[in-house]
Amino acid sequence: MVDVRELAAAAPRGSFALQPRGPYSLAESIRFLEGFEPAAYSAGPAEAGQTLDAVFALEGSWLTVGISVEQVGTEVRGRIVAARPLKRLELSAARQQVERILSLDVDATGYAAIGETDPVIGGLQERYPGLRPVGFWSWYEAAAWSIISQRIRTGQAAALKARLADELGVGVLINGTKRSAFPAPAVLAQLSSFKGLTPQKVDWLRSLGEIARRNTIDSARLRRMPRADALEFLQTLPGVGPFSAELILLRGAGDPDAAPLGEKRFAEAVAVAYDLDAPPAPDELEVLSEGWAPYRTWVTVLLRRAAADGSADVDAAPAAADGAARAAPAGLADAAAGGDADAAPEEDASATDAENEDEDSGTVTTVTEPDVAASPDAFADAEATAVEASPPRRRALFGLRRKA
Repeated sequence: MVDVRELAAAAPRGSFALQPRGPYSLAESIRFLEGFEPAAYSAGPAEAGQTLDAVFALEGSWLTVGISVEQVGTEVRGRIVAARPLKRLELSAARQQVERILSLDVDATGYAAIGETDPVIGGLQERYPGLRPVGFWSWYEAAAWSIISQRIRTGQAAALKARLADELGVGVLINGTKRSAFPAPAVLAQLSSFKGLTPQKVDWLRSLGEIARRNTIDSARLRRMPRADALEFLQTLPGVGPFSAELILLRGAGDPDAAPLGEKRFAEAVAVAYDLDAPPAPDELEVLSEGWAPYRTWVTVLLRRAAADGSADVDAAPAAADGAARAAPAGLADAAAGGDADAAPEEDASATDAENEDEDSGTVTTVTEPDVAASPDAFADAEATAVEASPPRRRALFGLRRKA
């Protein structure tokens, strides 16, 4: 169980302020997390859907910290809680992980242009104002999820992951609520057994913990690597195949510009949104998604969010104002997490529809106690990206037909 001494020792250790570039709604991020089963997230009584409280292990030192994030106007403000004072690099790492998890490290000033040339996507942007992908806290946690979730239902896997956090992770008290982080790599590196995990999964998790503990890779490096190289490297991790490698890159490292072309549920979501008579094939999706660059992951999340809500008809309900959280819809968890993984090959870790949803610096940052300078690695071409083909033109390109 979580050591209560950690809870008692936690204290404020710093703060930061982020200015998103482009539209952003923290309330939409919270709603997304509440429907994302692997996160096992629920807002505390003091949060009321307006504050995001969470705990995670910092990449690098793997020290567990807590954060409390709120949005005031367009500015996103965070407080950091930890059991000991943080070093400058740890404060910077905490800010950067918050940016990445919320996709705030992507310059989104060019995002609206996609909706201006594609009415379908434009309608979804209006329906879900400020929605950006929300991911795992680190590549390591995403990789662990891909192992845990193999060949079991998403709900079972989420319960297992939550129990690992409760029994082996560090707890932090934030705004009166205890939250437990997923175990740090050094803990998993010593794992010998755990109720609900097969011996093979225990072996893979133990090996993963040892690899992560050595810090030979991190989320920022994965994002900088050519995509093919990153995917190839990730498939060298224990228990990770092609589907899981994509999950780790998209939802752990936060790659903002990839569409899951071979994913059945994504194709079905596109068919509903574009009113097609059949789900498009992967080559057809590739042509269509070219018009979404450099935000293909973001558009994928929009389409799947609409499908999870039960309709892609953007006129069916008015867009909510920024800051107005709504109840998470039934089915959002499956859309975000991928549903059942019963048919997944063991080596592919969880070849489900979850892995393919889901940022370089898109925020203007202020950090205090101590001051830590931002290190932007922005999408320089985001504003210059133009979408050349309208939806009818793209349909003609690959011969898709709308419903009669």
